[in-house]
Amino acid sequence: MLAIEGSVKPGREIRVSPTLTEPIRAWSSGCIMCSVSARAVRGSCGRAPLDVGGACGGVVYALMAAKSLLCTASRHVALVVASEVNSRRLARSQAPGEFRGLFGDAACALVLTRSAGADGGSINRLGDFVCGCSGTFASALEMSLGERGQLDVQFKGEQLASAAIGTLDRVLGDLEIAVGKPRSAASYFALHEPNPRVVEIFAHRSGIPAEKIAMVSRTSGNLGSATCGVSLCAALTRAQRDSDNSSAPSMPLIFVAAVGPGLVWAGTYIH
Repeated sequence: MLAIEGSVKPGREIRVSPTLTEPIRAWSSGCIMCSVSARAVRGSCGRAPLDVGGACGGVVYALMAAKSLLCTASRHVALVVASEVNSRRLARSQAPGEFRGLFGDAACALVLTRSAGADGGSINRLGDFVCGCSGTFASALEMSLGERGQLDVQFKGEQLASAAIGTLDRVLGDLEIAVGKPRSAASYFALHEPNPRVVEIFAHRSGIPAEKIAMVSRTSGNLGSATCGVSLCAALTRAQRDSDNSSAPSMPLIFVAAVGPGLVWAGTYIH
């Protein structure tokens, strides 16, 4: 149901016909809703979705795939959907309680269109991408199916947190080079949020004002592949509200950065 609502609502709000949409589905390595999400997106758009993995960075990788398709294919609209129902699987897993308590359920959807001209006006434009991977911390989080079909998890929280903080800072550094502006010039940050404490430490070390981060994990937990997308939706909503109130530039700069187990990382910017 999360995937269905996430895939239908954006098209209604911007009045885009589902038949003109190229559906792209982001997913995590531990996502149990993949097949349900696929049927939902197929039903709402009338087209088979394109799966894009990338764990907690799935939305950023999906945005990258969507932009590439819009630049090369005949389609003019792409729908990026991420859906996570972590509770369904973790509720009966053998994972430690402190691990299961980190996660929540959510879905997000983002609509991309091909620009008709050079004049951006009030259009939010998707910038370049940075991404990478490293197997250095691959053992910090290991998941496997047990003999009874349960999810067994080996979780090294401190090691993962340290790796996430360092990698997110690296992604922001790469984005600063890509956009040609320092992170201090960014209006908002849409980040993957492993947990509130990690985000707070990262913001402090990176010199980012806490009010520029959505902090969705504080109320919703780690939302897997949907976290970065939910954060981006919150940032875009805040940017629109601030623009309406004339308290911020009408065209904000939003840094998007995500890191997932493995490690994999990805980032982009909205301008």
